[in-house]
Amino acid sequence: MKSLKNFAPILLACALCAGPALNAESVCSSAPKNFPMERFAKGGIYHNLAVNCGVPYKVADDEVLRFDISYPTSKAPKGGFPLIVYFHGGAWQGGERYGGYGFFNDEIRRYNSAGIAVATVSYRFARWSNPRRAMDVCVIDTMDALRYMTKHCRELKINPDKIGVYGHSAGGHLTFMAALADQSKFLGDSDLQGVKYKIACAVPQSGPTSFVDDPEFGFEAVKSNAGANLMRVPLGGDFSDEGFRRFVSPAQYANKDAPKMLILHGDKDTIVPVESAIYMDKKLKAAGAKDVSLVISKNARHSFEDAKDPDNDSLAEIRQKFFIDSLAL
Repeated sequence: MKSLKNFAPILLACALCAGPALNAESVCSSAPKNFPMERFAKGGIYHNLAVNCGVPYKVADDEVLRFDISYPTSKAPKGGFPLIVYFHGGAWQGGERYGGYGFFNDEIRRYNSAGIAVATVSYRFARWSNPRRAMDVCVIDTMDALRYMTKHCRELKINPDKIGVYGHSAGGHLTFMAALADQSKFLGDSDLQGVKYKIACAVPQSGPTSFVDDPEFGFEAVKSNAGANLMRVPLGGDFSDEGFRRFVSPAQYANKDAPKMLILHGDKDTIVPVESAIYMDKKLKAAGAKDVSLVISKNARHSFEDAKDPDNDSLAEIRQKFFIDSLAL
């Protein structure tokens, strides 16, 4: 695995900018040349935001993995800004960090205006070959991003004790895993081993929670809804490997020390059945988790199309209140 030592000047340049309002693309000559600058245009995800773009956190399988981070325009408080880290969806096989917010775009501005920084992360995808990879690499990368942010919290001006995680679909699964799974079982970059991150709160949305059979919720329900072909590559191509399916199932990591959590799901989700969220809610509460809430939106599909009660505006308000209350300094 290649080291990120050659990227140290990039991080330093980004960190020493006059305030967080500068874009790393304009500051660092080594920043990604193919960054889609239209994201800063009117209507784009980063329009009128103070953003450091393309910060590299590791190199794996010859891929440079990066994150973008948008900041409040105010001076960083002592200890750094609270941070929300967003993991995009895409069936663990696609998607992009700067396009995955969808209807969440305006929420970035709300969080920034409330004094909270927001980061969005790229990670490796599961694939059949060159090299063959399953969804565990997605988990490892998201954890490494959090390790990197924790290790470099001073340069990044973030508070490592005030980190929230947030994601939809496959990103919802990664949010569960980042918040609950044993970090020592998902080790990646050698430069980040030994770094332990802390999650203060989490909002997993439409995320799969179990790939193993259970009397309350079976793996067959996941396969029949999402489709066996959709799940085959992320699960390594062999559904008979129950050990691996258990390894990447968030429900297996339910514990009494789970961070404050808001689970969101639609009752008409035809990709990830709503029973997945209900099952996870029960598992967490049975394990003794003290602060877990489940909100099921009536008539809502996988991406909350046709959501009625609560509708998308109300869901946005629920998410925002949860994060702002949970991450308040």
